[in-house]
Amino acid sequence: MFKMKVILLGILYLFARQAYCLHLTGKWKTSNYFLFFAKFGFQKTDIHDRINTQGYIYGNISSKSNSTDSMTLVVVDKEYFLGYYKNRSLTSSSNCASMFSIIDTVAFDTVCFEDGQEDFLRRIPCPIDGLCPEHQALPEKLVAGSQFTYQIQDVNQPKFWYISLVTCSHQTENAKSKCQWFNTQAEDDIEIDYDIWLVNGNPYTRHKNPFEFQFSYDNVDTVEIYIVFFVAYCIAVPLQFHSVWKRWHPLTRLLTLCMFLQFLGIFLNVVHVLKFAFDGVGVEKCDMVGNLAAIVSECLMILMLLLIAKGWTITRMVMKCKLLTFAVWAAYLCFDIFLFVWNRVEIDVIEDIDEYQTWPGWLTLSFRLSIMVWFLLELRSTFLLENKPDKLDFYLHFGAGFLVWFIYLPIVAVIASQVSALWRFKLLLSVTNSADFIAYVVLMHMLWPTRAASYFQIQSNIGEFEEELEEFETEAIIGDIPSPKQDSAALVT
Repeated sequence: MFKMKVILLGILYLFARQAYCLHLTGKWKTSNYFLFFAKFGFQKTDIHDRINTQGYIYGNISSKSNSTDSMTLVVVDKEYFLGYYKNRSLTSSSNCASMFSIIDTVAFDTVCFEDGQEDFLRRIPCPIDGLCPEHQALPEKLVAGSQFTYQIQDVNQPKFWYISLVTCSHQTENAKSKCQWFNTQAEDDIEIDYDIWLVNGNPYTRHKNPFEFQFSYDNVDTVEIYIVFFVAYCIAVPLQFHSVWKRWHPLTRLLTLCMFLQFLGIFLNVVHVLKFAFDGVGVEKCDMVGNLAAIVSECLMILMLLLIAKGWTITRMVMKCKLLTFAVWAAYLCFDIFLFVWNRVEIDVIEDIDEYQTWPGWLTLSFRLSIMVWFLLELRSTFLLENKPDKLDFYLHFGAGFLVWFIYLPIVAVIASQVSALWRFKLLLSVTNSADFIAYVVLMHMLWPTRAASYFQIQSNIGEFEEELEEFETEAIIGDIPSPKQDSAALVT
């Protein structure tokens, strides 16, 4: 009960959080000392078309306060960010100098480091209705309407860049300590207003790809992926509704629920990414609910596979170990939701890892493999109990096919751990959705009324189904269906 409360509180916390987006707007109070904005993947710059293929970070950052204290906007790649990020501390008087010790070796500054090669730093807040100090001499390099602009280029490879704010500044007035870093935190909070865009490609290009412009490189192509599966489910789900309408059965109803939840999850994610493509924000609640719907759908399918493996409505009409089955299923559902919450709350975005590279992820994969073993044991038990050739053939094909579905995720998780984070999310998204869709189509084929009539007790209405249940149980009592002992004796003979 306590664990369920923790999970529910975690989900509510997720909905209450500010949306993590690539159009960044909000306020920052300097009493917080450090604010990490985002990790954004920029595409490889084409040496023959630098202007249109480089990345841009631009926007406005100012304050209504009359304070003369300045802070620093920092935009760096991973090579310089990790040391800067790890050295942040409120307890050391020299924390600013420690944070910028590596960055200072290459960073350009109009006052202190005119020979610097990398344009990493901006003094903020910028004057209201004015430009940041670094751009006052070269306003033509700014994106129109912005106070600052970064142009991100890398002709070798795509790369993650990190953007943050910190209450550190160079000393410019004291001659003895000029250009040394110091903490500019004041007793009174200074409130900074920011409106920042991070994009891949030239903001002035009319023919830019809207499905790539707003997205971090690791999320490029996700719009197309979601749309492909949305179209696929638009075809499959109505067919399944037609099937369940023609032939009523608990398994077909459960399959319909699974497919509808998966379709709902895909639809909500399509809404989120399409809106994100045009405003850089998206609909975070749609993304959240869509992912939760997909999790519940997958867990319900696992329950359905266990029911079929037990031979329910095929070889047996009474489900054995009912309480245990539903308890294990509920536990796996809780593990999956916990992993989802953990991924959103506990995994530091700075780290290039996914949910399957954490201890909850490995625990969930281990649980999935345990259920797979149980699935095989139940299937073996049912197989030994059955003696009809068409049903035995069904169990063989069913077991072989869905054994692959159970085991593919741990294998893909291991492979993905060796893939760059710039491509990992797209790999996992494509493979998992493809595997689930194929599994649903296979189940649709197996449960289609004209095919399943030979081994499933599927009828056109509830009354006929109940009559079939009674007939099935009567045959089992009379002896038309062999008992396990008779079946074992036949095998020995």
